[in-house]
Amino acid sequence: MATKKKIEVKDAQDIKRLEWDYSEAQIQHTCKKWFDTVFPDIANLLFAAENGGFRTPKAAAMAKYEGMVSGAPDLVLFPTKYNTMALGIEMKRPRKPANKQFGIRGRDPGVQSDEQKKWEELCKANGGDYKLCYGFIEFVKIICDHFWLPCEQYVKEAIERYSEWR
Repeated sequence: MATKKKIEVKDAQDIKRLEWDYSEAQIQHTCKKWFDTVFPDIANLLFAAENGGFRTPKAAAMAKYEGMVSGAPDLVLFPTKYNTMALGIEMKRPRKPANKQFGIRGRDPGVQSDEQKKWEELCKANGGDYKLCYGFIEFVKIICDHFWLPCEQYVKEAIERYSEWR
């Protein structure tokens, strides 16, 4: 098994630059590991809704039969002692900026599908919250805002300990 390379980051911009080349799954993994470390007493209340990815037609039919719903957010946070409102988080890759000097167009971030937009409306109409998240630091801020916690100290620690969760 290969050992994980320690990644040196100085600020949130360093993390954002790294994430330009990461998949949504890699970013989501980092977010979940951070959450589990910072909130171990409620870690299992944040979980992934396995509604994406490639499936064979048979597996897709079985998932739908079992209750999979198209457009559900990537991460779901049940109500907790910190906030009694449920939270759906749809992970998207951050935008890679264009470099006009070299004629390189920016890569667009992920965009919500029509099903995801309907989910957002449904969540909000039923007393929940729903956020689009474009990276790890944004995730930390979303959780802090949801729990009414001071973001600065959590973001600072997230930057300092980023390699642990990556």
